[in-house]
Amino acid sequence: MNKPKIYLAGTKSEFQYRKFIKETYSEKLTFIDPFEIELNQNSIVKNDLQLIDNSDLLVAYITKITVGTTMEIMYACRKGIPTYVITNDVFKEDPWLKYYSSKFFNSFAECMMGVMERFGLLNIEKEQNINKNRHKCERMIKRNYFEGEEMEEKKNMNMGEIANAGFTKDDSLTSTRLLQKSWSPMIVRKYYVADWPCWIGIISDCNLNDLDQVVLNAIEEGDKLGFLDGNIQSCRNFCGFMSDKIDEHYSNIKRGSVEGLAVAWYVDKMFISSLKKDEMVHKSCRDEFYSIIKVLPHI
Repeated sequence: MNKPKIYLAGTKSEFQYRKFIKETYSEKLTFIDPFEIELNQNSIVKNDLQLIDNSDLLVAYITKITVGTTMEIMYACRKGIPTYVITNDVFKEDPWLKYYSSKFFNSFAECMMGVMERFGLLNIEKEQNINKNRHKCERMIKRNYFEGEEMEEKKNMNMGEIANAGFTKDDSLTSTRLLQKSWSPMIVRKYYVADWPCWIGIISDCNLNDLDQVVLNAIEEGDKLGFLDGNIQSCRNFCGFMSDKIDEHYSNIKRGSVEGLAVAWYVDKMFISSLKKDEMVHKSCRDEFYSIIKVLPHI
């Protein structure tokens, strides 16, 4: 029996959603990920439409306004292909999205259970165990918040399983890991903001593979908000803004998991430093951060 083919729609930046679904549900379903195919700009649309034509169902993940994903939903619907959309309450009220979406879902797990139920593949007991044992399934869609939305309460996740591939203890009952702290070392990473060097230091149990995406998104947003207009106070505000965005992102994955955060930015004849939590209150953490910055140029 051939496995149902599911087209995964969503922006390129939402790679974690596609990765998680493919890793978790590929036993029963075949997934079509358009970003796995290298194409030039002129071929993308034609190729994606052909992939949708060859699929049995389209799953879309929408957290922000996106032209490509909504066009894919409309195309699939007009072709008679079911469209299952994971999104938040704001987008659920959009009349166009409501018209072209077969069903709305709040989470990945809820959506995939709906997909498997449609194709007669649902093993309720097994799926409940997945949701219970894999705390990733409990992460609801509201990772990105919109103005006026109420932040949803988050459950702590087992970072021993998720961030460290099961090599450390289950820490889902605490905000931060109490034992095996050596698995949560500080990292310092260098970026460029308006062509000037900016260092980010963070201590957290979370998986930090998406740190670059978080920082680059914050830089773009900060620029749109006018923090990069060349004024001294705006530069100071930017460092505070960057700190808040990083803290918010990882706290939404696991509440209280960010133990220390530092943002240091050098611009012409001026050095700005924004410290938070352990990076602020513990001298040893501050010394480690600044000593790393001092050593980096000589490596």
